[in-house]
Amino acid sequence: MEKTSAKQSPEQQFEQHLPFWPHLTADQRALLVSGTSCRSFRAGENVHGRTGDCTGILLVLSGELRSYFL
Repeated sequence: MEKTSAKQSPEQQFEQHLPFWPHLTADQRALLVSGTSCRSFRAGENVHGRTGDCTGILLVLSGELRSYFL
């Protein structure tokens, strides 16, 4: 796995980790970047709850993420 840095721009992160990124149009890329935010979570903290809202794409830069359905 390649090492990443939170100092990279969202575009650099997406280009490095999302295989479909080069196939998107400029408008599609701009839409993804405009909704991007960098967040930090502590171990054991919930990233997404039971709401019906879509969280979107989660790009984990360090640590681990456990996902499951209830």
